[in-house]
Amino acid sequence: MAKRNLNMLDALIILMVVAIVAISFVLLFNQGEGGGQNTKTIEFNILATNLTAVQAEGIKAGVGAEITFGNSKTGRGLLTNVEIEPYEMLVPDAVNGINKMVPHPELKQIILTVQAKAYETDDAFMVDNEQICVGEKMPFLGKGFGVANAYVCDLRQNIPAEDIAGEEAQAE
Repeated sequence: MAKRNLNMLDALIILMVVAIVAISFVLLFNQGEGGGQNTKTIEFNILATNLTAVQAEGIKAGVGAEITFGNSKTGRGLLTNVEIEPYEMLVPDAVNGINKMVPHPELKQIILTVQAKAYETDDAFMVDNEQICVGEKMPFLGKGFGVANAYVCDLRQNIPAEDIAGEEAQAE
């Protein structure tokens, strides 16, 4: 076999192929990061059920702290509020022959309010590669507490008060 020397044309073709592959990887992997554009502060609620009163109070003590959430535990946000409510369960009513919701005598449910910086995609909000949408399973961890069986039950964008007043003035 004859040895072939690289000439300028071969080097240019190799350089172009490497550049195209590098640009493709950069575009592919930056697509999930949002690139800092369309970043918004969102607020969402997480519903956790089947908790004892002690567990619910322990989580409520974490208000103001940062929590980690999501299936891959990469999302981070600020826990701003915790509402403790009686846990309601479905019980058959033997007299009337129907099922009805009644408060459990011991268990509680909580609704956590979390604020986080998110970027908006075409169909969802993403917080550190965690998709935030209503109905999504959202386990969370805080300092000294955690719940695996929790779900997003509400989602809002935080809109500054002056933006709301400006929109109302334009509507009139």
